Amino acid sequence: MAKTGPTSPEYVLPARAVTKLTALPEHVCNITGTEAREGEALVPGEDPEERLDTVDDEPVRILNDFAIFDPSRGFNYVPLDHRNASGKAEIEAVGHVSPAFMNEEDADQDDDVDDNHPTAHPRWRTTSISCYSIDYTAYQEPLYVQTRHAWYILKLPNADYAATHAEFYRPHRIAQIVISAAMGQGIMTYSQFQEQYVDAWDDLLGARVRVQDLCEAVPLIKSFVGDDVVLNNRVASRPFVQEIYSLAEKTPSVYIDRSLPQLDKDLTRRRPKLKKGLMLGNLDLAVLRPENQNPTHVTPLIDSLAHGLFQESLHVVGPRTKRPAKHELRRQQQEMRSYVCRLLYRNLEDLPRVSFPTSERLRDEYWNAVLIRGELYKVGDCIVVPKGDWNGVEGGELPRDLSVSEVPEDATLADYFWFGKIIYIDQRLKKLHIQWFEHSSKTYLGKISDPHELFLCPLCGYIDLKAVPVLGKLTVHHPRPPKPLGPLEFFYQFVYNEAEGSFTDVALKSDDDAIDPPDNCLACIAAAERSQETEPCLTRDSLMYLGHTYHADDYALVQATDGPANIGRILSFHDKKGSSPTVTLRLLGRIVELTSNIAESSLPELLHERELCMTNAKPVVVNAKDLLRRCTVLHANSAPEMGLEEWLNLSPLHFYVRYSVPSQPPLWSAREELKRSNIPVCIRCYRDHLTKLEQHEALRKEPPLRAFDPFAGCGAFGFSMEELGHMKVTHAVEISPSAADTVKKNSPTTVVYNQCANIVLKYAVKAHAGQRDEVPQHIGNELPLPPPPAPGQIDCIVAGFPCQSHSTLNMYQRAHDRKSHLMLTLLSWVDFLRPKYCFFENVKGFLSYNLHSSQASRYRVEGGIDKGGLKFLVHALVAMGYQVRFGLLNAGHYGTPQGRIRFFLIAAKHGYPLPNLPTPSHASLTNETLTIHLADKMDITPLRASKGIAPMKHVSIQDAIGDLLQFDWYDKLSANRRALLVRNSDRLAVTCDPSKARCGPEDMGITDMYSSEPRTAFQRRCRRRPVIEPQHFTRTFNERVSIIYTAFVKKCLDNWPAGVFRDYRDLPVTEQDWALINPQSATSRLGFPPGYYGRLDKNSWFRTISTNLQPMAKQCQVTHYECCRIYTVREFARSQGFPDWFVFVAHNGQVKNMHRQIGNAVPWQIGEALGRELCEAQLKRRRKIVEDAIEILDE
Repeated sequence: MAKTGPTSPEYVLPARAVTKLTALPEHVCNITGTEAREGEALVPGEDPEERLDTVDDEPVRILNDFAIFDPSRGFNYVPLDHRNASGKAEIEAVGHVSPAFMNEEDADQDDDVDDNHPTAHPRWRTTSISCYSIDYTAYQEPLYVQTRHAWYILKLPNADYAATHAEFYRPHRIAQIVISAAMGQGIMTYSQFQEQYVDAWDDLLGARVRVQDLCEAVPLIKSFVGDDVVLNNRVASRPFVQEIYSLAEKTPSVYIDRSLPQLDKDLTRRRPKLKKGLMLGNLDLAVLRPENQNPTHVTPLIDSLAHGLFQESLHVVGPRTKRPAKHELRRQQQEMRSYVCRLLYRNLEDLPRVSFPTSERLRDEYWNAVLIRGELYKVGDCIVVPKGDWNGVEGGELPRDLSVSEVPEDATLADYFWFGKIIYIDQRLKKLHIQWFEHSSKTYLGKISDPHELFLCPLCGYIDLKAVPVLGKLTVHHPRPPKPLGPLEFFYQFVYNEAEGSFTDVALKSDDDAIDPPDNCLACIAAAERSQETEPCLTRDSLMYLGHTYHADDYALVQATDGPANIGRILSFHDKKGSSPTVTLRLLGRIVELTSNIAESSLPELLHERELCMTNAKPVVVNAKDLLRRCTVLHANSAPEMGLEEWLNLSPLHFYVRYSVPSQPPLWSAREELKRSNIPVCIRCYRDHLTKLEQHEALRKEPPLRAFDPFAGCGAFGFSMEELGHMKVTHAVEISPSAADTVKKNSPTTVVYNQCANIVLKYAVKAHAGQRDEVPQHIGNELPLPPPPAPGQIDCIVAGFPCQSHSTLNMYQRAHDRKSHLMLTLLSWVDFLRPKYCFFENVKGFLSYNLHSSQASRYRVEGGIDKGGLKFLVHALVAMGYQVRFGLLNAGHYGTPQGRIRFFLIAAKHGYPLPNLPTPSHASLTNETLTIHLADKMDITPLRASKGIAPMKHVSIQDAIGDLLQFDWYDKLSANRRALLVRNSDRLAVTCDPSKARCGPEDMGITDMYSSEPRTAFQRRCRRRPVIEPQHFTRTFNERVSIIYTAFVKKCLDNWPAGVFRDYRDLPVTEQDWALINPQSATSRLGFPPGYYGRLDKNSWFRTISTNLQPMAKQCQVTHYECCRIYTVREFARSQGFPDWFVFVAHNGQVKNMHRQIGNAVPWQIGEALGRELCEAQLKRRRKIVEDAIEILDE
């Protein structure tokens, strides 16, 4: 670490005027007087127990949108190494401040908060800056400044200050890049350095690295190295550094001789000595710190795919794939451009002569081949035609000038032409019927794709040979051959569906020769089927719509205006000439709705979301287009042998009835018990239903799929999928010792590796290759790891892989951060194990992960490749032969009491059915469409999630935790506090001691955490297995926070209805926290935003659960809807859908570690829904195997 600064006694800087530093005019810092002045107070959201501190307990903070100014010179902008006329520096900083956390991911857990702009945090003015610090040996280390009260990480400068800061920071950052590269082991030659860094985008610099920058930084590099023998051996002796020195001597520059500071060599003084390792007091946090991250390990294939896209020297496990030499790439590109020009020239010619050889006639007007320019084009050939207008997209004019200015050197066929496969030839009309291909670069993958790959489209059309020239044909393989392809060779293996962004297997015709044209076009057949599905089709005794068939006495979901869909029994169909058919139904009632206004004592034991009731309501007539899906309704005693609950779990479209209730008025007391014979059903559909149940039973008798999770966390993703997915998590890797033990405690048969996924990958690949390396150890107990999983032992990979969201605010999370690169480790696991299925999860912000490419590639995009992370993930899976689909899922849509939105991707090996994204089962409380913007005019919404279409109502906070024991905090320091808080209440009061980590009934010896029997289906499922450890306790806070909390909750209890949303703004001014209502406070400058000290409405969803749960953090609405306390661990666990039998382990006893495991988990109900889709895919494959076997027997 090298430190420079105004107060350092080792050197004296010359006085520098701002106008001498830059030709730009002086700018004055906009100090309005409303900025919060730095002092002893915490910044909003800062938790002393969670923040990043130095060993001297100085807080570390982030300063964004910052500027450095000299208050003695009229607040003029100055660089960090500024001196005034007397040689002193009295400089300060102003910007938007936010806390830095020990675990960087804690800063960006809450998707509900829109903080993607620096100004989302309060404006802050520091005291005098005493020094700045840069660790030149660490590539990712940011720029720090120190004041009397804290260290600050400087992120993005203010727009007006950017030029001043860039002049100061650029040589320092370039020196950091060069020196850190030299200190590493991967780069020796200048060509290697140039390939990785030169002309590559740098996040910290906010610009590309130029050769000129290297030359200008040489004086700084030399001053850092000096006469130090070790540094000379490690840095100056490197060939690439010597080459940079040589370039600097040869390169004229007006900046080379400018004054640069002599660096302070005392590496131990005045530097931000951050707490590391066990100094953090928490091994779970220590393993996540950047300084403890292992290099990214990848397989040779992933290394080849990632080349030029990730600015890290990847550790390849195995022999690297040989890359084509530069001269060979140039030759291939020249050949491609030459062919492009040849076809463009043909396009300028007159239409070619066309003839039809009589020997190629099939029947009637259909031919097998046609002669164009004397060349024979046959059915099945791939042809090239000029781009035209299609679906509102203009093809554009092709160039007539074939010079380099019009046809660049990197031109490709896809830039000017379309590709199509000849399906049949119509001699009479002189037309070719074509199924179109899409070149990989013209999908949303863009340039992150294989230039040889085409995708078959579900679109077809005609080429009129009298109007459109066929310019040539291409060699297109199916599937990709093992040999390398020439520049004019292509292949295809998947169908690309632009509407949903998916890549799926090509449907194979069973017998090509048996189908005569024009009936041999699968795209035409599919289009006809889609056309029939989009309009209701009425037959003699059924209605077909959107792929569903309805009969009389079937039950159907019917579109509603709000909440869940209606459910009705179909009575009859009516054909309306000139318009859509209509359907007559009798609607059923929902028990949960009929009993909403009934006294508690009169309610049934269980308000099950699946229980319906027959009514005597008048039939209603609806448009057939209001029908959503068919559902199955049975009498409670008619459930199959598997039992009612198991049957309900098979599908969200399964319901049961027990009673008939009059509709006007809907009196629960007037209910009548029904017999099974009172429930009409469609016999045909019921028999089909029984057949499917038999198939489920047969599948359950087969061994489950073996699953592996390389980033297991607490194991929620895999374990929840186990519930309904016919799979078993057999192996799991987790770096956090506490989370790894959580996995083991809840699944003793799972082989758990408490180690970094990179280390285990290297161990697995080498063990499979028979190499006897030293066996890695568990982090927690230092025992040797068990044998790793090997190819053939894993059928499914599930992973919530780590990745930073790359928001403007969280510049902590850099594009080249190794945590972001763990995606490469995950893909390497897929490459190594080659499972049948993959299920991946990440935060919604993953869609904002842009890749910044390096110079030696075709990926150069200023500012980064938009959605580069997503594009690379999909491209890599497709390259490995996997079908892919993805989308955004809202946890609340699947029965979790939380509106958490996450990104999910599903992949299936070629030949295996690709599971669907699960259709929402519960009503939404929001109007979000879950649309993903992939590219210009390319938005996808794979799932319809509007109101009034889901089978069931949403699960509220009260639905989720209403049966758990209620209790209040009791402050033992105030003898009268108990009576004050729980007036007119019989709730339990538990002492909240700030000196202890937790507070709950268990501390008083109370182990029964339930106050009643389960009242909802959600509660019943949570309690379906015996509870091992209740964990019904809260974290504790310091006395000040506790006092404010209790004052707020007392006011809620005394003055407002229980369970209604309230926050700090609802307190009387006399009882407000002055830090919140002070007109000069950060809260005031943010417009007094809602949420602080918040209590949520009991009928709403929980907010997204994060680690930093405190009254001033992002996740600040954590007050129980009735009790004087925050939610307990068990209540937070239920907010994520965890069952009560699930136990969380925290080695140091800190409740926040349990919060972290809960907050990082995949919501349980989403995992169940995905498991259900995985099970359906297995059933589909099983049915296909049976059908194929029957066909073989018939033959």
